[in-house]
Amino acid sequence: MTFRRALIDTLFAGLILSAFAPGAAGASVKPGSVQEQAGVSLVEVPVTVIDRDGKPVRGLTAADFEVRDDGKDVAIQAVDTTEFSTVRQGPTVHETATVTAAARRRFLLLFDLSFSTPARVVRIRDAAQKFVRNQMGPDDLGAVATYSVEHGVKLVVTFTSDREQLAAAVRTLGLGNEVETIPDPLRFTIVNIDITPSGQQIAGGSGGNKVDVESELRQTAAVAKRNDDAYRRGRVTQLLQSFGTLAKALDSVEGRKQVIYFSQGFDMRLLQGNAQDTQASQEQSEAAARGVVWGVDSQQRFGDTGLQSGLNDLLELFKRSDCVIHAVDLSGISAAQDQGTDPSGGGGKAALFAIADGTGGQLFENANDFSGQLDRLLEEESVVYVLTFAPKLTGHPDRFHPLKVRVKRSGVRLSARAGYYEPKPFNATSMVEKGLTAADVIASEIPTTAISSAVLAQTFAGKNGPETTVQVRLPAADLIAQGKSGKLPVEIYSYAFDSAGKVADFATESAVLDLAQVKSKLESGGLRWFAQMKLVPGTYRLRSLVRNSETGAMGFSAQDLVVPDFSQKKPYLVAPLAVGSIDGLVLRARSARGGVAASFPYMVGSDPFLPETSPAVGKDQELKICVYTYGFGEADRLRLGGQLLDGEGKPMGTANISLLGRSAPDELGRSTYLLGFKPAGLAPGKYQLRVVAQNDEAARQGTIPIEVR
Repeated sequence: MTFRRALIDTLFAGLILSAFAPGAAGASVKPGSVQEQAGVSLVEVPVTVIDRDGKPVRGLTAADFEVRDDGKDVAIQAVDTTEFSTVRQGPTVHETATVTAAARRRFLLLFDLSFSTPARVVRIRDAAQKFVRNQMGPDDLGAVATYSVEHGVKLVVTFTSDREQLAAAVRTLGLGNEVETIPDPLRFTIVNIDITPSGQQIAGGSGGNKVDVESELRQTAAVAKRNDDAYRRGRVTQLLQSFGTLAKALDSVEGRKQVIYFSQGFDMRLLQGNAQDTQASQEQSEAAARGVVWGVDSQQRFGDTGLQSGLNDLLELFKRSDCVIHAVDLSGISAAQDQGTDPSGGGGKAALFAIADGTGGQLFENANDFSGQLDRLLEEESVVYVLTFAPKLTGHPDRFHPLKVRVKRSGVRLSARAGYYEPKPFNATSMVEKGLTAADVIASEIPTTAISSAVLAQTFAGKNGPETTVQVRLPAADLIAQGKSGKLPVEIYSYAFDSAGKVADFATESAVLDLAQVKSKLESGGLRWFAQMKLVPGTYRLRSLVRNSETGAMGFSAQDLVVPDFSQKKPYLVAPLAVGSIDGLVLRARSARGGVAASFPYMVGSDPFLPETSPAVGKDQELKICVYTYGFGEADRLRLGGQLLDGEGKPMGTANISLLGRSAPDELGRSTYLLGFKPAGLAPGKYQLRVVAQNDEAARQGTIPIEVR
């Protein structure tokens, strides 16, 4: 049953659309800084404590810690402990997130394409792929980025649980041809989403594209080579500037960020000089004594104080953003047929050590034992304490508050964030920060309700497999309140993560609503956004995010979903739907795999309807409920019953429902039933209605939440 063309025209009339730049979204409260909970500002401080043997210290409580904010003692309100598995994982099995955003471990794999030879970068990829596939825990998030002098830091894949996308990002480093047909503005995906069952590899395998990527890396490295120090100092200056931008952007991501930096480093003598080179130092002294001032190069002898200061500022910035850099020295990795000279000039290890040590990280000198060294790092980070306290804010945006955290134990080493920033206006954040913040909310399921939103999804049988319809509904009051300028720039994102944490499909939409034209439609029923996703049978977690791109206010909602295998012809009941009127403003979006839906699934006979995401009924009214079934045979052989549950799911007795109409199975085996529910005698409150469908061979049930007013 298809949706009538005239009705489609009516639904979409008056909608003003405008394209947005990818990633132009954010949050009203910046994660990783100050959180607002029930009107109280709170700061969360992730802490790890290890003993002399590098083993995590367990069993600590609030009494074991002291926190000083701006030099003053603060009261610790709570301590949450999270323990991560140190056992190597096979194919990751992902479940609904239970780890708090502040405690979650996040790993950014950063590949240096300018201060590393191509062969060594290519060589380390196998170990990096092994890390994201097998060593990261099920609750860990990973991201992949590259650095080059020509392009700065480029985020290939954002922090995600999708191991296949991470492995593809490592394999291609953003240089291959595996790109989305529909680009993902939040960078959760870079390769084409396929229908390969979870646990199997995406086409190309772990060794795919090796020759092509190395060739492109060599072209990137084939820039003009100059030996003068000024040129080399300029390249280091560009690196420091790009890394500074990265550090600021990572502050928008919750919790501790572990940056794994793959590089051969730069020549540290550019910063420190060659004063310890006896011969060079003597030649410079003799030139000065003879008055040959042009023969004296103070930068060569004592280093560049500007670069020294820049590096120190950079390391402080990473610490302030709660980032730890672990440098992997690629100079020692076996790289057969490695062409080209060492980009570091042979002094890169000192620079890598300075970067790692300056942020509290480690230098991995033996890149051939990369996996073993990371195992030790993962064990050290396997127990995370999150200390929560209420700060005293000054009201100065982006003001930094230094923190000092102490543990009352001897013989242990503590690692904690260096401080936090006061929230700054959304329009003062960069595009990269906005994108990272939005992606972090989705990946970590960070609660935010500045804009109320609700997600509702159902799966129906289609001619070419299951078809999942996703609806996100936004109330009119919130939207109108957000559009104070008369324009409402709204962005909506919805991602379906499968049981392995892989992005199976996604849909996005950007629109600018002109309230002068659409306010009346919004007031009649709010805004409804629809997308049809193509998902194979299995279990999924749908995560949806709505943002006001002007103010940064946003709302997050999520739903668990089971997609059945209709090809088995087994009896199946779609979760009951509350029949709503066709009103409000409706947007459609195409998904990466499903495209734009050509059919409309919500029909009762020839009449379309829109399901209510939060159904409510007055005590003297009747709520119409639509039930779809598959595989039960003739509609008149099916028996329908109802059970009333309280808000906690406890049975209360038989529900007052009646059969208002039914239809025979269509060509796909779907039968439609229209029920009426009357809440006579029920006190106002929240309930659940369980609908049971059965015949002589099978019984199925589905539940719908209902509010009685």
